[in-house]
Amino acid sequence: MPKPLAHVTIALRRVLGFTPAMLTGTTDAYLLLRVDTRWAGRTATIAPGATELALGGATEFTFEVTRGGPTDITVQAVLYDDRGDTHARLRDVSATVDFPWADGTRVLGPAGGLQVECVVTTKLYPSRSPPKVPRGSAGVKSGAVLVLPHTLHVELTEVLGLYQPVTPSPASNQRAAMAVPGYTSGDHRGRIFLNADLTGAFKKDSQLIQLTATVTAEGGPIPPGAKLLWTVFEPDNPANTWMRPDAAMTPNVHRQWGPLLDAGDYAGSSVKRATGPSGNDAEGTFDHDPVWEQVGPYALDARNPSVAATDIVGGKSAVTLHCRNEGGERFMVTADIENPAPAQAFAARTGVMTMWKRVDLRYLRMDGAVDLPVDRIPPALEPACVQLDVAPMAATKKSPQHLAKSPKTYHDEVGPYVESEFAEKGKGGWFCLIAAKEPYKLKDVPGAKKPPPLYEGPASIVHDASINEDLVEIAVTAAMDTATRTALRTNVQSLEFAWEDPPGTARTVLFDVYSAKRLTGPPDRIQLRLYENDVTPEFEPNDGSIAAAYKSQISYYPQGRVEGGAWHAGGYRIPNTAKVKVFSAEGSAYVAGTSPSLNAKGPDGKVINGSNGKPADYFAGRTIVFTQHRKLYDPNATPPGPRAGSGDKLLMIIIHELAHAFGNPHKCGNFDFLVPRTKTCCMNYYNTWVTAPDHSLIAGFDNIMGFELCGRHIWSIRRTHLEDNPALGWK
Repeated sequence: MPKPLAHVTIALRRVLGFTPAMLTGTTDAYLLLRVDTRWAGRTATIAPGATELALGGATEFTFEVTRGGPTDITVQAVLYDDRGDTHARLRDVSATVDFPWADGTRVLGPAGGLQVECVVTTKLYPSRSPPKVPRGSAGVKSGAVLVLPHTLHVELTEVLGLYQPVTPSPASNQRAAMAVPGYTSGDHRGRIFLNADLTGAFKKDSQLIQLTATVTAEGGPIPPGAKLLWTVFEPDNPANTWMRPDAAMTPNVHRQWGPLLDAGDYAGSSVKRATGPSGNDAEGTFDHDPVWEQVGPYALDARNPSVAATDIVGGKSAVTLHCRNEGGERFMVTADIENPAPAQAFAARTGVMTMWKRVDLRYLRMDGAVDLPVDRIPPALEPACVQLDVAPMAATKKSPQHLAKSPKTYHDEVGPYVESEFAEKGKGGWFCLIAAKEPYKLKDVPGAKKPPPLYEGPASIVHDASINEDLVEIAVTAAMDTATRTALRTNVQSLEFAWEDPPGTARTVLFDVYSAKRLTGPPDRIQLRLYENDVTPEFEPNDGSIAAAYKSQISYYPQGRVEGGAWHAGGYRIPNTAKVKVFSAEGSAYVAGTSPSLNAKGPDGKVINGSNGKPADYFAGRTIVFTQHRKLYDPNATPPGPRAGSGDKLLMIIIHELAHAFGNPHKCGNFDFLVPRTKTCCMNYYNTWVTAPDHSLIAGFDNIMGFELCGRHIWSIRRTHLEDNPALGWK
């Protein structure tokens, strides 16, 4: 690789030129700044009356640029206002540090507009052109003394364990990132995988890279005391601004998620205004001690987790760096010469490298099942820094039309079936996805709709303080026939409320029914006990335990909720004037996808029990999807086949079930992470209402799930340690 022309340091100091016209009415104005190809994290909030913003000499705003030719360096500043549901673009200025990048302070940008003050420091690589010497006149003695510049040029030649993103292909088993010789993440997109060795193979609690550099001396030898100095810099986590950004790097993260995803940039968990990019945002720890490890003959002096020095032997040096163990951690490495005198040293550096989880997905399909849209699954997990590599489709060994004999036996039969088909179970890094046909036979499903209700009419809501639940009572009248009375006691599956809130705006919500009994009164009535509609908005990362995932679950009833064991009035705010529809057990419950749970054994070989003394259940990376579900598939069409829009619905089901595999609960009650807010998190159910910060319910946002996760699910997946899930048993 030819030596570059120059190494240029550009330190951004201030942004000038704010005017009242720019900032009046802003709620959370901030800047995004770019030098060359690297963007810094969002700045502190800019007050409406400000005329300038000092950047304080923060490392985040110091950029190192290497130039191989006489090209200008672009500096860009974009002013945004974070208005919650949008990031309004207010101003955009681009200017250049022109070749030959002269040292000094300069102000970039047109007068009267936004301007960026920066300090430029340039180290030019000495020219190797033939020197010109004076020639004396004929017969006159003359001479010249040539002093060759003494330089040391560092070049990073290899970073083992670093992978460059590429276009994946399940059909050819092409992964979404691959090792590329000489790649050093110059595009700032390089991935380092958790639980992997230097070849990419699964290795529990191992995440590392091995950096190799050459040192070329010109004009003199490598000084005897010189060492290669390795320095780690952790740039700001941009997750409060971008996740899976477009080419223009348009901010797309809603402000709700900033303090969770990038806590270091905020003054506190309840403060929604950024204090500026802090860098050093890492929350993961190191599984290997020490962090630095010697390679070959290159003796190591490890000084702290961010700095080490190694000997230079034969013009080369190398070191192994063990990385933090959570997804989304970002860092860069600089390789420079320590004690270069009397030579001048020219350092090398990587681009931004990010820690990712890599999961291999075994895709199996029953004969006759609809093919799944597996190529559309991986992008949904990318904001969580998960690379899902889908293996080529393979056939299942058995392809029953109905997986289980009945709804009652389904949960006992689905797990063993998946285990019998999943050949890679227990193999490090593997999940399983099966495209099946139907879960079980149904007595009354003529099409995709529920059967007619058993009862439709008025009902009363009665609160039972002894059990902290709302009950529903339906009056038994002389007009109610015997068959209906019997069905309401013996064959009820679900109940739907319908009312208006506010007047003129229709609301509906569905509850499953736990039990029914007749109260002879007076008055004579049927009492229905409901299953709660649960929401878990503030879950924490865990080891895959289902009990841990739902530890903070909130139970919602028609007129209240149970949170932390206490009753809070409100709930769905359903009035006693609401009408109800009661549905039978036949046809009203029909599973479309499942993530079968597993019990697990501890290190002692004994089954792990939960707090109830029974074997604990764990999410285990197994998913089965029923592609001939009647809402997805029409068996009466000619020929039978998928219904319109079924591909999108299948995709939503798959992403939902795969997110469970990371130990996450469903029904978070959140919008997805994006702006503007048009969809809720795909982990919700169709009837899940959005929850406010005080956990009250917000009407009008049910049945709008999308394909994206919310910020909390992304945060949890990044921090979940799959290798610690005992049910996965990864080895």
